[in-house]
Amino acid sequence: MVALGAAPAHAISLITNGSFDAPGTVVGGFSGTCTTGPPNCPALPGWNVQILSGNGQIDCIVPGSAGASPTLVCTPGDPPSTSVGGGKFKFTLWATPGPSPNGGNFFLVDGGSQFSGALSQTVTGLTVGSIYRLSFWQAATQENCLFDDGVNCDPPGNVNLTQKWQVTFGSTVLTSTTMSTPIHTSFAWNQQIMYFTAQSTSQVLKFFAQGTPDSAPPIALLDDVVLVEAPEAATSGLLALGLLAVAAQRWKRRSRQ
Repeated sequence: MVALGAAPAHAISLITNGSFDAPGTVVGGFSGTCTTGPPNCPALPGWNVQILSGNGQIDCIVPGSAGASPTLVCTPGDPPSTSVGGGKFKFTLWATPGPSPNGGNFFLVDGGSQFSGALSQTVTGLTVGSIYRLSFWQAATQENCLFDDGVNCDPPGNVNLTQKWQVTFGSTVLTSTTMSTPIHTSFAWNQQIMYFTAQSTSQVLKFFAQGTPDSAPPIALLDDVVLVEAPEAATSGLLALGLLAVAAQRWKRRSRQ
């Protein structure tokens, strides 16, 4: 279930380094050629980044000050991106949604099906049967591959790009609100709230970016991941919504008879 709502007061998040700013975090791009960690490769304590074969992967930790030109930060690895020296390559954006509401670093992913590696973390200390509230901020934009590679990657007909996050917690899979982004623009930061019922005391939380069209490329951003046990009032509200849905369905059936 995706919903909107205020964060529970004084709740402690079960996520490690949900802001991507914890000590030990090193900004940079993950790829098949950069998996060894600092000093030459990025590090993201608490999280696992799926490394894809080849060198086209764009999963990176970006400092909030990078703006629309995280050059030398998000580097796909090998050409066709244009070298800018030191074994690094250009990576720029047509537009930026600005700093995330949380400030500091954020996670950036190419949502194309061939280039997106999953971001995951194992969460422990859960109570089976309890409802947990997951919140995070998302935004979207487009890589400027005309500047980076000298090739125009805009989709035919200049259709809007789409970006969203597929979120898996345990065996439950939910999807964030789809961001429809006109070419050469960005989609503003927006908060997503989801509710999950714990099926085990330990579960894997996974974020997987999904975007279209692959070649655009559709870029998805993520920050401020927070997971807390839902307060009793929220749990009761969700139960009430479920009961109302059941009652409405029964009423429809009776009205047809």
